[in-house]
Amino acid sequence: MLQPSMSRLWAFLRLQLSAAAFGIALLALIVASKLLWPADAPLHRYDALLIAALGLQVLLIASGWESWEEAKAIFAFHLVGTVMEYFKIAAGAWIYPEPAVAQILGVP
Repeated sequence: MLQPSMSRLWAFLRLQLSAAAFGIALLALIVASKLLWPADAPLHRYDALLIAALGLQVLLIASGWESWEEAKAIFAFHLVGTVMEYFKIAAGAWIYPEPAVAQILGVP
């Protein structure tokens, strides 16, 4: 039985972490903002998260960590996800408990 070397294992883990960098960063922002966001902030939390997500995306593209082709594919998935969220909201199966200015079909 072949055993992978530690250097190959670390290379694999590094690749997996780099592939999940956006998700990890955004999840950390979601959790931190849920715990720390002031109730009287002039900007709604969902709007701040949208700005942060767009900023992260710009940073990943500008740094070369992500290509425009990858960004276009992610955008297409977000469009499909937004439509799915709309149907969940319209059916009464899902709500967004906080306000947001930036919304598409009621989805922040």
